[in-house]
Amino acid sequence: MAWSNQLEDRTALLIINCVATFLSLIGCLWTTFQFFKSPSPRSVASKLIFLLTTSDLIYSIANIMSMFENQDQSVVDGFCRTEAIFRFYALKLSLFYSVCLAICCFKATNEQLDFNMKTFFYKCFVFSIMFCGSIAFL
Repeated sequence: MAWSNQLEDRTALLIINCVATFLSLIGCLWTTFQFFKSPSPRSVASKLIFLLTTSDLIYSIANIMSMFENQDQSVVDGFCRTEAIFRFYALKLSLFYSVCLAICCFKATNEQLDFNMKTFFYKCFVFSIMFCGSIAFL
């Protein structure tokens, strides 16, 4: 459906956005619950999946914030800026952790590489916070 300013289209798109956001939120919470329920020595891949879930959770929060656009203009301005920061930060984190997860999977299929997974995870985590955070707040 193409976007138009007709009320029926806007309402339908808002309902679809609400349903998709809450399904994503439920999936994030379920994955987080399963991560903390699993035994303590977790693999690097499961930690990266948890971080990817966290970035999706931030994106879901940004989608929830976008549902308040019909409020008072001062509220909209504050929500709009915060939503933009959350959305951009979550997008960059999702892309970064997806690439890191792909590298981790590549390493798992190619045993000939000399690759320290724990060091890789810590470098990815620190780099993601510094790089994606600086990009989102600039």
